[in-house]
Amino acid sequence: SYKIGPAATFMLVGARIIQGLSTGGEMVGSMLYMVENVPDSAKCFVSAIPMSSAIAGTGMGYLVSAIITALVSEEQRILWGWRLAFFIGVPAGAVGFMFRSCLSESHSFAKASKDFSKRHGNQHPFFYAVRHCLPALLTICFLAMLVTGYYSGTTWYNQAWLEEFYTELVGEERALDKLHGRTINTLLLLGGLSMGTLV
Repeated sequence: SYKIGPAATFMLVGARIIQGLSTGGEMVGSMLYMVENVPDSAKCFVSAIPMSSAIAGTGMGYLVSAIITALVSEEQRILWGWRLAFFIGVPAGAVGFMFRSCLSESHSFAKASKDFSKRHGNQHPFFYAVRHCLPALLTICFLAMLVTGYYSGTTWYNQAWLEEFYTELVGEERALDKLHGRTINTLLLLGGLSMGTLV
């Protein structure tokens, strides 16, 4: 039998939580790393590339989903087709891990760390900021929440709700099939949000 019971749900949810935490941490880290390694004139554009790439990655996920939907029947997709997307992602993860393990600290970060240690000894920068720069830290947190809210309100709106709207919620006469819904979401994410972020 191919069934493993309720454990499958917990394993899948656990894998998605790990994936989400990894993506969140690495995306912000990649933004900072890229900004620290380019001239001031390029910082704004370069900082948009990781966000645009993350949205494009979701768009590629929709593209893979649309291709699987087009190639296999609904029953096959429910039984085994959904696993194909996970298998396709393994090589991409391996390549990302390989690149990530070869990186060294940026010159500007190393210099800033050295200067901070020289001025403040062995204090941790975060706790120093809490004690001495709390208003600035709270302002940055507030701005980060605004950006996160914008990201959630646009990207997640496309990902989680729009497809359901035009495949399920508009009524049977006007509803699109799953393939058309996923194709539209792919185009919105890749052509709209991903490219729009760069613009």
